[in-house]
Amino acid sequence: MRRKCQETPQAVILTHVFSLHVWGLIISLPGILSLGSAWAQPLAPPPPPEVAPIISQAYENDIDGNRIDDELQSLAEHAGKTYSLAVTQAERADAEATLGSMTDVKVIFSEPITQQQIDDFILLGGEITYVYRALCFGWNGRILLEQIVALPAVMGPSLILVEKPGMMELCMDRATRVGRVRPVWRDLGFDGDPSITIGIIDTGVDGTHRDLAGGRRVYWRDFSDDGQSSPIDFDGHGSHVAGIAFGTGAAGGRGPSRPYYYTDIGNMANVVTGNFLRSPIHLPSGHVRWNSTARWVGGGRATLKHMHKTQGWGQQQGSGIAQGYSPLTFQDSFWASSGNLCSAALFREGTVRNYVITNEVTDPAGTGDEFNKFSGVAPDCRWAGAKHARNNGDIFTSWTEAALADLTDNRRSLGVKVINISSRAVDSDGLPVERQSFRDAVSTTVRSGIVVVVSAGNDADETSGEAARKMADPARTALAITVGASNDEIELTDYSTYGFADPHHGSREDYKPDVIAPGGSILHHTQILSVDSDVANDGAFSDQRADDYTSMEGTSMASPFVAGCAALVIDAMQQGGINWNFGSDVHPRYVKMILCATATETNQNREDDRYNPTLQREKRGPNNYPAGKDPYEGYGIVNPDAAVEAVHLDYRWGTVETESLGDTPTDRRAWARTVRLSAGSRYSVDLKNPSGCDFDLYLYDANPSATGTPVLLSWSTSAGKGPDEQMYYAASDNKDAILVVKRVSGAGTFELSSSLVSGVPHLSVTPSQSISSSGDEGGPFNPTSKTYTLANTGAGSLNWRASKSGTWVSLNRTGGTLSPGMTTTVIVSINSNAGNLTAGDYSDTISFTNQTNGSGSTTRSVSLQVKSALWLNRNIGYYNSGSVSESAGAWTVRADIGNGGPGIWGVSDRFHYVYRPLSGDGYIAARIRDIEPPGLYPNSAPSWCEAGVMIRETLEADSRHAMALVAEGDQSGTAFQWRRHERGETVADFEYAETGPWVKVVREGDTFTGYLSGNGLSWKQQGPAVRIFMNEDVYVGLAATAATSVESENEYWGSWTCTFDNVAVVELP
Repeated sequence: MRRKCQETPQAVILTHVFSLHVWGLIISLPGILSLGSAWAQPLAPPPPPEVAPIISQAYENDIDGNRIDDELQSLAEHAGKTYSLAVTQAERADAEATLGSMTDVKVIFSEPITQQQIDDFILLGGEITYVYRALCFGWNGRILLEQIVALPAVMGPSLILVEKPGMMELCMDRATRVGRVRPVWRDLGFDGDPSITIGIIDTGVDGTHRDLAGGRRVYWRDFSDDGQSSPIDFDGHGSHVAGIAFGTGAAGGRGPSRPYYYTDIGNMANVVTGNFLRSPIHLPSGHVRWNSTARWVGGGRATLKHMHKTQGWGQQQGSGIAQGYSPLTFQDSFWASSGNLCSAALFREGTVRNYVITNEVTDPAGTGDEFNKFSGVAPDCRWAGAKHARNNGDIFTSWTEAALADLTDNRRSLGVKVINISSRAVDSDGLPVERQSFRDAVSTTVRSGIVVVVSAGNDADETSGEAARKMADPARTALAITVGASNDEIELTDYSTYGFADPHHGSREDYKPDVIAPGGSILHHTQILSVDSDVANDGAFSDQRADDYTSMEGTSMASPFVAGCAALVIDAMQQGGINWNFGSDVHPRYVKMILCATATETNQNREDDRYNPTLQREKRGPNNYPAGKDPYEGYGIVNPDAAVEAVHLDYRWGTVETESLGDTPTDRRAWARTVRLSAGSRYSVDLKNPSGCDFDLYLYDANPSATGTPVLLSWSTSAGKGPDEQMYYAASDNKDAILVVKRVSGAGTFELSSSLVSGVPHLSVTPSQSISSSGDEGGPFNPTSKTYTLANTGAGSLNWRASKSGTWVSLNRTGGTLSPGMTTTVIVSINSNAGNLTAGDYSDTISFTNQTNGSGSTTRSVSLQVKSALWLNRNIGYYNSGSVSESAGAWTVRADIGNGGPGIWGVSDRFHYVYRPLSGDGYIAARIRDIEPPGLYPNSAPSWCEAGVMIRETLEADSRHAMALVAEGDQSGTAFQWRRHERGETVADFEYAETGPWVKVVREGDTFTGYLSGNGLSWKQQGPAVRIFMNEDVYVGLAATAATSVESENEYWGSWTCTFDNVAVVELP
């Protein structure tokens, strides 16, 4: 975000001193060293990390190589000199106090730390606050300034650096349309996945906001010295960032006539009287009612009105005003235009200073699809919050690096595959700085299988000199995805920091930025509307409204947009059969490559017409930048629709594809597919451009560079509007490539075709996914089969053969002949023999072999998980008793009538449950064959019984759940009911008419749907499909409860008996 972090006098002090104190210490070192571990503390060295940390041997903050941070050295030397030259007792006391002050340090070693090193640090009076288990060998801690000079000798030769923690500063409705995210949700069905956790290292995350709540949080830790034990965000920056990456948009809703709330905050200190601070938002065309209330400090009168202007440099207009004292309300009703921007305007008068304006917008038009207006990019992902800022905004690199290390260390258990850092390192004057150790930590995180996305910075519009416009770490990190900012018109913003020439060899820098994404612009467009923290409004006011939104701008906002895009690509990879690799950078580099290769250049000047992007096409950029990349927008604006398509969809040689690319900000800008190349074959690709359009053609290697950037194989980039493109490529080996069409200018529909010019027979097998199936002992198993298409994409006929080894796998054909361009299919099935397998994991390999030229085999794996058919049962919550019996596939569940109140309702449940575990997507279905009342019914106390199938997160009484049920007795009918939150109220869609004895609940991701049927074949959905954020592993089963409205502690009212049969539990792929 574009906000300066306040400096504090506590901003870390470490160094090297030559004073009377220091010499006394050095003389005593042999005595200290001889003490060994006699005073050892309980801290112990951690086990070696799974991925070896990157440890540099030279650092820009240790020029003299004495292993002590130069700034620390300067601080200590100055204090020592002041002490030795002190004339008065007061001067000597001040210097002595400085030397005796505790100083924050990060201690870095070249190899795993030892117990001796820990003990010796503590013997010197040091305190260890965080021991690194990942990213580096060492710890964060505190030690007396006068002791720092002793550390190199005491710690030994493996000590690399005693570092002074540096300072850090913080660098959606329309964004998801301009950013081409909604087509990914709508057309491709990818919106993230609960197996993907996005880590946010920021000022905190408001876990209570409706867009971020719902059980998706898997981790929270405050690494600052505030020590907040639960998710909170006093600044609001981190919550805004989180909302962009993975907010659900639930608070804003999806359709028209749904009011939403946003809050505008500001400070009038530097605003001229009679002016206001703009906070423009975009409203789709339609009738709008707008209610604003302003509050301010400083006293005095003010004027409040609503301003409208056209996008760009249009004149501001407004109608009607409200004048008076705080709080001041203004109501307005008008027809919004999609070409206009709107802003609540509080005009400065007299002593008005800080202000907050709460806005309620009613009857805005919907987005035209079924998704929430303000949904983040990957709303189906889980999240991990790491707070690295004090509540007052102070941030230090040691806290950021500890947060990064902890998320990396726990990445497997948490599923962390993406981390966003929207901040940068600065010096004590607020100027951007390089920091090698920080860069090493980020590089090691990526090598541990995590995509790290960082903001480029907001200083391109700084006028104080090149030092203020410099790109800081961690944005310089080669393996990271560094993100600049665009506005709503696909222009580079005036503030987005540009890159640097000649990255240092061996320092893990690279040419930056990599891509740009929507970051907002107050200059003459809109900011990014996202989650407003429900804690406070800019520190000057208590929170004015829960579950609202607020506007911000900056590369801080662009970075989480790309983090969400990375999650969408990962979702497509995993659904394509990829098992994520947490032990290397192979998958993070692939994600980065896909996002960069499918990005498109803006082909426009920057907002303020300075430091403008250059149209590179396939050419190298200025200052030796790689092909297709420049220092201002990198490879261009990210296109998640094309990126996901490149992963998810294949192009087959010899076929024709058409697609439309457009010239408005929300139109498609790129088209991409995976293609398969055969060694010795030469390919021709033709692109027919529509009249008046300039579209280019590219072929990238599917294997990225060592830093994750695209490797260009071939291209056709004729300049000008209209010329068709033709590209040739001769493959030297068998491999995949990414075929991309990019718009430069114009709008229209292209036609792409291809042919094999020459080559040898080549067997292509699609899709690339393997088969993963599961089921209970005896079956059924799901999925039961998969169809593979075999194609001869080479020249000349070929003979092929398919083989397998397992007796539980069948192939519908095992060989044949294919002419050039011809295809056939092979169906791989799990046969009836699988029903004889005992519980366990089984695997087989299907080999497809080109027998004509012996070019090797293409394989697809088949995995089968056979689960124990064992069912368990228990009483849930407070319950008298219940029991179950099973015979010939029929389950009889006895539910004793509870004394008073409902059974499965309210905030806590009481029932008997027959259950088994389920992992991931799946469903449970059953027929309720019979529900029998107690023998005395209806002459006994009034009672009723509910029986049905349930998916439940835990076995606690207040657990989240979804249930399809049939009720009989004094309350009868059918229902689909659910509880979204632990200890939350149960909600039901109830019908007082029986629609069938069959019930089913289906889980797909975080969506749960209930069904009823009269025959078990044709199913009718009951109630809405609801989103509930449950864990991956849940319990499915048969539930029965009985209750009475009569309260008594001593009477027994009897039991209802429920019989289920045709019970099926099926895992979905």
